[in-house]
Amino acid sequence: MFSFFSNATQIQRDEKEREIKGKIVRWRLPVYNVSERHGYYVVQTKSRPGLVSTFCYVRLSDDAAKQYVLSLKENDLITCKGQIAGTSMRSIEIRPAVLQ
Repeated sequence: MFSFFSNATQIQRDEKEREIKGKIVRWRLPVYNVSERHGYYVVQTKSRPGLVSTFCYVRLSDDAAKQYVLSLKENDLITCKGQIAGTSMRSIEIRPAVLQ
């Protein structure tokens, strides 16, 4: 529904967002990009048919975790677990999140 390849309407996405907001998810997805925003490392995952794109907002607890995030490259698979905070640009925002 949130994929760029979906034919769902905005009102349908809004309804689904209200339904899933606050839920805890654990998804294994391919990396698209990593950035830093508002004290979080943000791991953005790719959108493909059948896969939802996410923004996983992660706070890093130690140097090993930071080195892992800094080593990520496009198409690496990550497992992101956390609470759905909402959506942005047809992507699911997971905040707070942890990488497993």
